[in-house]
Amino acid sequence: MQLVSLLLVLSPLVPWANAICEHYGDTCPEQVPCCNSAGYCSNVAASCRVGCQAENSFSKDSCQPEPECLDMTDNFDANSLAPAANFSGNPKKSAWTSDFEPNRAEVKSSNLRLYMKKDSSQFNGSKGFGATVSSVRFMDYGYAGAHVKTASTSKGVVSSFIIKNEEGDEIDFEWVGKDPTKVQTNYYWDGYVDLNNYGSMEEFDVGGDTSQDFHFYELYWEPNEIRWLIDGKTVRTLSKKDTYSEIKKTFMYPYRPSRVQFSIWDGGNDEKQGTRDWAGTPTDWSSPDTTYEMLVQEVKMTCFYKSNNTDPKDWPWDDMEKMTGSNAPPTGQPNSNGTSGSPGSGTHVAPLIPESEATQSDNAATLFASGVSTLGLVAMGLATALWQAC
Repeated sequence: MQLVSLLLVLSPLVPWANAICEHYGDTCPEQVPCCNSAGYCSNVAASCRVGCQAENSFSKDSCQPEPECLDMTDNFDANSLAPAANFSGNPKKSAWTSDFEPNRAEVKSSNLRLYMKKDSSQFNGSKGFGATVSSVRFMDYGYAGAHVKTASTSKGVVSSFIIKNEEGDEIDFEWVGKDPTKVQTNYYWDGYVDLNNYGSMEEFDVGGDTSQDFHFYELYWEPNEIRWLIDGKTVRTLSKKDTYSEIKKTFMYPYRPSRVQFSIWDGGNDEKQGTRDWAGTPTDWSSPDTTYEMLVQEVKMTCFYKSNNTDPKDWPWDDMEKMTGSNAPPTGQPNSNGTSGSPGSGTHVAPLIPESEATQSDNAATLFASGVSTLGLVAMGLATALWQAC
């Protein structure tokens, strides 16, 4: 009885931490069926989407299926974008999600607009807080093209257009503020970064200031080849056969279903010197009202494997939308930029996972950025221990 009473006292402090599938170890109960990417059981729709651990959830059907790729051209209207925190994942409702809170992405005048402003939180006030927008549907090879005007008007401001998945496969266009006339191309496999054997960044002159004018960027991702195009011209081609690693005994080539993403983040004030050197530093926050803006027009996606549009007729996770908000896991940008380390002096590989995309893999920083108090953290730890004791 005392145990139950204590749990009831603690539960308002940690409304979303009803159960823990810690280190992928425990199976979630029916009441909170989805084991999210941070290792928490939850009944919030966002936790049942990307990164949901099916093997540790209540059942194999607890996690949402990855919505299949469909050919599309999106000129962005009011229904194109939904905040991830209160989106059921139904691909028939929205094509894109704004992945972080506070939400700094919107559709306006037929443009997708991503903003970065100075972080107003007491924990991260010297940095900017940006946005990441992700496609709801996954592509297993295919084409993505977009007209982009970057936000890189200051040193340190990083804009990106990428194809990536949770497993660490990634194909990039990235722009850094210290040189807005150029674009960097890159790719990763399985999250692997080896500076001695796997340097893959190549930089190209775009032919103008990318923050002042739109340019057309295209990614052709096929089973045996990747091509990067700028304004209709192929600037780089990568053959799968050239990615074979004698060390790994495999082709280090992106191959798993992935989403298209656009992002803006602050690399100039990152705690890693290598990241600051790469992005340019410091990011200009001399005015507290400064806003950096990235614009995207008309995104086109074409699937290599044509889908039969087998989306479930009913989307049971729609009922979970009402459980978002106070029940949702906190989101926000951590103090680190992700999993790629700082290469050291004189050399830098672009971060594999930008700061804005690494939220759920960073523990305390994520909670602090979301305003969770020390009391809440203590309560969550006690509730976790008591739950496991049961």
